[in-house]
Amino acid sequence: MKRTRKVYCEKERFEYLKQLLHEFQVTKNNDAKRQVLANLANFCYDPINYDHMRKLNLISILLDLLSESNADIVEYAIAGLCNLSPDAKNVQIIVEYNGIDKIVNCIDEQKPQITISAITTLIHVINNIEPSFQRHTNKEPGYNISRENKRIKQQI
Repeated sequence: MKRTRKVYCEKERFEYLKQLLHEFQVTKNNDAKRQVLANLANFCYDPINYDHMRKLNLISILLDLLSESNADIVEYAIAGLCNLSPDAKNVQIIVEYNGIDKIVNCIDEQKPQITISAITTLIHVINNIEPSFQRHTNKEPGYNISRENKRIKQQI
């Protein structure tokens, strides 16, 4: 039996992701919240969704969730960040929102998957630091990209 999946146009895809995020934000049921966040984290894996995730400010939301006391929420939040972090634009947002310290703090978590996702995210951040800050060199006189790279790597 052949599997088929619905192909969404860009607007439909954005609206669907927006609805998922809204459901996550309004639901009071912790199990439902965890399931919706897991779905969002899975959608973060596909580069076709990166622009949508940025428009929805999902990166800052995921970074805020890293301080939650519920380990399942933290697990899916760091998984979403890990899925988004191969992209230089997403790394720039992570850095701009002071996400490095929040991600580093996840390394000490009890759940091994949280630690693995945090370390993998930091590897992606390191690999994408220079491209994500390259545009600043043209805009800000005296901006030193190597000093900025060194500063961020020291945080990690």
